Amino acid sequence: MQQSDHSDEIELLKKELAFQKSENEKLEKINAALMYRMEEGGFNHHSYRAFEHSVQLSEKVSQKTENYSPYSKN
Repeated sequence: MQQSDHSDEIELLKKELAFQKSENEKLEKINAALMYRMEEGGFNHHSYRAFEHSVQLSEKVSQKTENYSPYSKN
């Protein structure tokens, strides 16, 4: 009985290892594509700046809303 449990565990570990290797390969491909885009200038800085600006505006709106809220501590 123990031998069967042991071999089942080994098979499970082999499957998990194969899955992890597959995931690692996918992530390495994604990483390589992103590196290529950065190195080739494919990264659109304008899009990033627009995103960054929207985040900053969102933070300002949250702060101002907090300041004017009747439930705020001020």
